[in-house]
Amino acid sequence: MKNKMKKILKKNKLAVEIVTAFLLTIGVIHLMGKTLTQEYFLALIVFIAMFTVVRYGFKNANKRRLKYSLFFAIPFGLAFWLGQKVVYQSVDIKPVGLLDSPLIIVLIIIFALMAVCVLSFIDKKMFVPRANVKQIFKNKNWLWYSLIILVCWTPLFLAFFPGIVSVDSAVQIRQAIGERAWSNWHPVLHTLFIAAPVNIGFLITGDLTAGIALATIAQMLILCVIFGYVVEWVIIRTSKKWIGILFLLFFAFCPTVACYSITMWKDVLFSAFFMLLVVRIYELIRQYSREKEIGFRELLPVLLLTILVGFLRNGGILIVLALAVALFVYYRRARKVVAISFAAIIFGMVLVQKVVYGAFNIESSPFMESMSVPAQQLGYVVSINGLDEDTDKELSKYADIKCLEENYTPMNADPAKNCFNYGLINDNKLELIKIWFRVLPRRLMDYIKAYVLHTYSYWYVQGSVWDLDFGHTHEEKWLKTEYTDLSLLGDNARNIIKNIELGLTSTPWLGWTNSVGVLFWSIYFVLIMFLYRKHYKMLVFLVCIFVYMISLLIASPISWIFRYVYSLMLILPILVVMCFIKERKEK
Repeated sequence: MKNKMKKILKKNKLAVEIVTAFLLTIGVIHLMGKTLTQEYFLALIVFIAMFTVVRYGFKNANKRRLKYSLFFAIPFGLAFWLGQKVVYQSVDIKPVGLLDSPLIIVLIIIFALMAVCVLSFIDKKMFVPRANVKQIFKNKNWLWYSLIILVCWTPLFLAFFPGIVSVDSAVQIRQAIGERAWSNWHPVLHTLFIAAPVNIGFLITGDLTAGIALATIAQMLILCVIFGYVVEWVIIRTSKKWIGILFLLFFAFCPTVACYSITMWKDVLFSAFFMLLVVRIYELIRQYSREKEIGFRELLPVLLLTILVGFLRNGGILIVLALAVALFVYYRRARKVVAISFAAIIFGMVLVQKVVYGAFNIESSPFMESMSVPAQQLGYVVSINGLDEDTDKELSKYADIKCLEENYTPMNADPAKNCFNYGLINDNKLELIKIWFRVLPRRLMDYIKAYVLHTYSYWYVQGSVWDLDFGHTHEEKWLKTEYTDLSLLGDNARNIIKNIELGLTSTPWLGWTNSVGVLFWSIYFVLIMFLYRKHYKMLVFLVCIFVYMISLLIASPISWIFRYVYSLMLILPILVVMCFIKERKEK
């Protein structure tokens, strides 16, 4: 019976493909909120797209490809379906209906067939490295690439001179010039980076304009060197200069990369160093097999970058711990060196943040900053149905209940967190956690809804907004000492750049390049690609990336803020290239 069915399907292959594509078209049109009778032209376009996917998917499908495609398609299909159910206007999720099951199946089939097509494509492509990466600094090509990138960014810098100052960085500038006490709320290492050029400029000119310009230029130079190095690394690793040129164009002309290059924000430098760390880990595990004994010298580039990444982000120690475990497991004959090296880094980070900062009266980051999800969940419960009398009375010791009820915002934890007494919670951390657990059994579904709404932009591909303030912060509460906000190219140049950036990010499909959800799922699909290609040793650095992503899902205050995932945007194209590089031991 089974063989007979196969023969019938094979004989009527075209008919099966047409019927499958038609059924998928109905599902897609329904997801768009349309009907076939209303949108003939749209239905035709969707049908052609579905038929193409079905035809190539059926042609290239085999058991192994289908298995790995389903690893991607099932969670992605469920997430896409759930995203369609979220209704922010009423702060709720639509109930499950009769049509939901077939819609989920349609989504899974579509995404599985698309994944099959991609996996079949990577089977046919392979790049053979032409030389060892040690030649990067010998041939000086990286320097020319860095200069090209810098020249391309210069008009943007001149248009927004002395640089774009974010609200967070305005606070750091106040710390740097003595208007505000130092705090690790924003990483001290980044504040120190800002402080040197800002104070030099302030001492010379008497205002902040020159200092901010110097800080912006310093950041641009660091980024140019890193990106120039990566361009040359790509060319050497792929043996394809045109791929390196694509990376050069991406770094030089991508509006997001260019705008962030002149923006004073801790996430910018963190993202660049995180990207470089991934590249150096890749080189480490490629050049030295897991059976090889490696010493401190071989680990040194990775260790230095690990320290920078750890100190440039609150919570960066999680990345350090993840990398320590991954390298300890991978390098079986070098576990002593790995353990001692990372133990020293972790001990040093704790010592600096707990002892050294305290000695210099630098405040620690408030505990409440890591409690975004619990704050959102309690805020949702209070705003929807309220708490019982005893729990309400207990929570009111640490939070303004009326404030929670009025200010809860699904996608932003800051309004809810601001209703809590940070000082009291720092001294009574366990009490807040106990209250959260006390509410959990009775309001589990509300907790789940609040979490789904809060993390919406991370797991739903259309749920994000581009965030970059092109203006400058002058409000009295942020920055008391004024600086000159001027455009050396005139206001017209500034307006043109704004319109180009906003136009690109609001254009369908192109705008998805700045979607937080697209980046999350793209990284996940790259993991599938590595596993499919049996590049299991790449899990060493993929573990670090996924730990960072999980930390965002747990502690991030706002899911749609793109700067939190800017590092993923920089890392993603590098991971894609790595999938196509032929595995070969270095001489």
